[in-house]
Amino acid sequence: MVKAIIFDCFGVLISEGGFSLLNGTISNEKKNIELLSYIADLKKDYKIAMLSNVNNAQSLFKRFETNEIKLFDEVIASGDIGFAKPQAQAFEIVADKLGFRCDECVMIDDREDYCMGARSAGMQAILYESLDSLRSQINTLSGN
Repeated sequence: MVKAIIFDCFGVLISEGGFSLLNGTISNEKKNIELLSYIADLKKDYKIAMLSNVNNAQSLFKRFETNEIKLFDEVIASGDIGFAKPQAQAFEIVADKLGFRCDECVMIDDREDYCMGARSAGMQAILYESLDSLRSQINTLSGN
């Protein structure tokens, strides 16, 4: 039974910046507002965490408003714990901080190698491709 959902930051919660052909500039990162709204709904039934391969959690906090950060029960940066995705220890640490076993957690990431790392630690994992696909897969996991 899934009790916690863990989200990657870049590529899932925040789209990575890119080159704009329209004006020839590098675009800024963009928050996935629709996903953050969905997470607010998920928080009613699940513990929620963010796990990212960055130096420290403070670099993540700067990208979100206070009310958005409050959606997460834990925000974990690989630099703060000494392990990075896809290492099993990174997933084990976040599960432990949430108070659950790995098999009670699902990892949402846009990289298949990180999903594979989560699975090797005993978690379920969903490759993030779109919000609609994510909703469908979470509904399937929860039996809805």
